[in-house]
Amino acid sequence: MTADSLERFIAEVDAAGRLLVAANGLSMPVGIDLAMRLTSAGRPAEYVIDALGQQITAKQLGVGATCLVISGSGANRASIEVADAARESGATVLAITSFPRSPVAESADVTLVVAPVDDTFRDELLHTSRAGLMLVTEALVGLLVTRRGTAATAAQAATLSVLSRSLSE
Repeated sequence: MTADSLERFIAEVDAAGRLLVAANGLSMPVGIDLAMRLTSAGRPAEYVIDALGQQITAKQLGVGATCLVISGSGANRASIEVADAARESGATVLAITSFPRSPVAESADVTLVVAPVDDTFRDELLHTSRAGLMLVTEALVGLLVTRRGTAATAAQAATLSVLSRSLSE
């Protein structure tokens, strides 16, 4: 991950007319969380829970839209197909993965590589952890909030207001 790739990644997320976050398998909770955090920061993001639904949505994105694919292994078939569908539609494809030479990473316009806890792909499959990916997505939202300034902090305040009203003693 370089400063340039990080800046380009954040710029693409910020500028996208439409943003689809896609993640499947063990990366799914990270994708769901990222879409919610982005939306709470004033950057509306879609997350479709069904893998086929993700592909259908990605196929309809088009130019000016962005598809952000999260895949720890970078080799999840469903996630690869979502990235391919988004690319075919003309959308920009972003990836967050642990392996730079994975199909998801190689199909993306910009890839952020988060080093895995273990060194090998086999170890990643046996001792899977998405903690590193989750920390990076939290940091990305923080960078986006900084970039967007008062509009993002106002969105976060509105989110906090909704959350606080939903809590009971």
